[in-house]
Amino acid sequence: KHQSVAAGTWRSSAGSAAGAHTPKKRVFRKAMSDLIGSKRANDSFNGSLGRSSFARLFRTEASHAKPITELRSNGACLCIDASVDSRLLLSGDASGKACLWEPRSGRLITQLDCGEKCEVFGVDLSFDSTLLATGDASGKATVWDAATGSVVMRIDCGSAVRGVEISSDNKLLATGCQGGSASVWSVGRAERLMSFECGSAVY
Repeated sequence: KHQSVAAGTWRSSAGSAAGAHTPKKRVFRKAMSDLIGSKRANDSFNGSLGRSSFARLFRTEASHAKPITELRSNGACLCIDASVDSRLLLSGDASGKACLWEPRSGRLITQLDCGEKCEVFGVDLSFDSTLLATGDASGKATVWDAATGSVVMRIDCGSAVRGVEISSDNKLLATGCQGGSASVWSVGRAERLMSFECGSAVY
């Protein structure tokens, strides 16, 4: 199926489009990071995922393609995100689970249950690694406490959540949805602060 990959520049005060262009790759993470001032990950690891039940990690400086770690989950691995210091990795899978890993050892630290038969399409680790965010096929976006695994905030976005991003101060969450909306939420109040209609699925 064809997916539009147009990226828009938005006026945050009005929620109106100021311009648009069409990049070669999906741009949700960069656009939302710029909008809410989120982190830039340390790219000392490169991840590979797909319809298999594991994520492979590679060193970006290595000239060979041999993986250094394989992290096996319960279902097909659909998304991954690494912490800024590369000490943690968060994955989401087709079984409705999000898993926090220690990538160097392959140790599973915690497993979060997003719902039965509920694919996890988007994950994000906060800048300080204290919060985790997931977006799933049921339209829920959830912010979790990384230490306890408890739910900090859960919101219904109306359609499958394809991308999530936590701001660097942990106060905001950005979501991108299959239905074509991109929104910014207050983590403390679970309140939508702004929303943009993009016309097609937002990753």
